[in-house]
Amino acid sequence: MMEERNYPEIGSVLYKKNNKARSYRIKVNSREEIHVTIPLFGTIKQAEKFVLSKKNWIINSKSRLSKKTVYLYGLKQYNDKVSLNIISQNEQKNIISFKVENMTEMTITFPEHIDINKTSSQEQIRKCLDKLLSVVANNYLLDRIREISLEVKLEYNSVKITSAKTRWGSCSGKNNINLSKYLVMLPENLIDYVIIHELCHTVHKNHSKEFHKLVDYYCLGQEKNLIKELKEYHIL
Repeated sequence: MMEERNYPEIGSVLYKKNNKARSYRIKVNSREEIHVTIPLFGTIKQAEKFVLSKKNWIINSKSRLSKKTVYLYGLKQYNDKVSLNIISQNEQKNIISFKVENMTEMTITFPEHIDINKTSSQEQIRKCLDKLLSVVANNYLLDRIREISLEVKLEYNSVKITSAKTRWGSCSGKNNINLSKYLVMLPENLIDYVIIHELCHTVHKNHSKEFHKLVDYYCLGQEKNLIKELKEYHIL
């Protein structure tokens, strides 16, 4: 069972039944969405009462999250490698569909009666966006790491595009490099910095002074500034 309700002061709340849960639980995630878990013998009425009793806590939690500097993963911000169009059509199908064009452009189509601002709709759109990012990343990032590798004369064994959300990239002891597909949502100078960072790990398998000296050399003395800039971005 899943139901979404709106409240004047706290916004949209998504209620979900979980037969394994022993109590009512409220979670405000990094996108400021409110999810409420209802236990096996719980009811929407009781859950609503619980939510309203925690109104101040919810408002404060959303306020803290809104003050964080995060990357706008969703419908608000893109660089020039990703283009997203959202259109409404008068169809009977109760689904949100998508089509990728020219490897970098996505059109998302939804029936007129669907509210795309609802949490459930936004989640479907994010899944569509994830598919677009996979297509873009497998084209742009694979080409870009080859180009930079030739420029800096640092060779890698293999490269894999992943869905990692906790790190932008990694390099194994065998020089196999992983790059998160979410990199394509960063400015180009930060994409190149992450790629250079991982390529330098093919020489130094740690974060020693020698490693940072090498990264700084290939980043034209801008490593510290690039690190500071990258810290402002997070994957939601």
